[in-house]
Amino acid sequence: MKHVSIVLLIVMVSMASCAKMQQKEMIKESRTPSFQPKPLDDEWSKWLAGKWKTVSGHSDFLGSDELEGVDEPNEKGTAMMWTIERIINFPKDQLWGQGYAHYGFHDRHGNRYFFDYFGHWIGRLGEGDAFLWTAGAKADVQTGFHMNADFNGPIFLTEQPDGRLLVSCAGNASLFELDPEVREARLFIDGRGLGMKDISSCILDTYGHVWISEITGCKIWCLGSDGQVILTTGDGQLGFQAETVPMDQARFGWIYVMQRGPDGHLYILDSTNYAVRRLNIKTQLVETLVGTGKPGYSGDGGDAKEATLGGDPNEQFDGPYGLRVDELGNLFIADTYNHVIRMVDKSTGVISTIAGQHKSVPRKRNDPNETDPFRVNLPQAVALDYFGDRLFIPEGEGDLIVLRKIKKIGVNLNRKPVKDD
Repeated sequence: MKHVSIVLLIVMVSMASCAKMQQKEMIKESRTPSFQPKPLDDEWSKWLAGKWKTVSGHSDFLGSDELEGVDEPNEKGTAMMWTIERIINFPKDQLWGQGYAHYGFHDRHGNRYFFDYFGHWIGRLGEGDAFLWTAGAKADVQTGFHMNADFNGPIFLTEQPDGRLLVSCAGNASLFELDPEVREARLFIDGRGLGMKDISSCILDTYGHVWISEITGCKIWCLGSDGQVILTTGDGQLGFQAETVPMDQARFGWIYVMQRGPDGHLYILDSTNYAVRRLNIKTQLVETLVGTGKPGYSGDGGDAKEATLGGDPNEQFDGPYGLRVDELGNLFIADTYNHVIRMVDKSTGVISTIAGQHKSVPRKRNDPNETDPFRVNLPQAVALDYFGDRLFIPEGEGDLIVLRKIKKIGVNLNRKPVKDD
């Protein structure tokens, strides 16, 4: 596996020994306490609600000659389509530039952040190849200022209402708070001290609580703004339930990504179970939205609950790598081992493929002039990011594919369902 090709994969490789231990250990803890979320003050509530109204950007309407990447029409008769806006072939020794990041995130204002898992640093991108600031280990890059922090495998970012950032680090199971306004970084949560094996995502919910997902620990934690543990879900043992279960009975596989939806609930990429699950914070129920618990490539055009997501029995770390939720609640999945990007329509629950091709070509870079999403080569889609009607797809060899969402009223150009080989 090449150095620059995988961010998420190598994150998990570095923790393989922890994963093996989970089959021998039983994490002892009390039953999940009753969770009564308390609403935040008006300022927080308005910001969190408005966040989903502002990130969508704008949508254009295509002419009849631009019909590439058409998805199933929703219940209102509007078909969602995708077009390639840009493809960047990053050199393997510099995975950022032109204002873009290969592996990174957007905040609510559209600012872009580059993450170097292996170099243990992140940076906010400015114009060209320069950074406005960097944090973590000192990197040999042009930057406005640097904030020192003991990052070890930075992997996820979320933004607080006041503009401060939370960065999760998988390598030392730590959560750091960055305050660029005063140029400071501090340790916010020491996950190892709480019993976490590792960290993938950190999410701020509607009530101001911080939710953290473990990768190999198979658990999700809820902490208060003071860093104190409120509850956990998942008992640390590998497991899966296709049916809806109470939060204190839920079991998970390895969780690569967790996202907050516009409904305020948590969407969990239960990767080694080849599934997407939703944790309803109010009802404390965990529901499976996508997948059967078995790998495959089937279900396009039908109920996402009956669909299968890709896996590779020859890989120690398989399953889908990326998940994003847009402002309408549509799900986007980097179906890594099927070499495609899939979407679940919020209004219908129907799953479809929106980019990529099942038979990919290893190590082949994408043509920057390609215009058809279904001709994109995705040997290994390592993550997903979403902002302003755009999906950002980093591919393992260093390509970044940017898809733009477009709507077309009154069309019905359904693609045939994908079947297993």
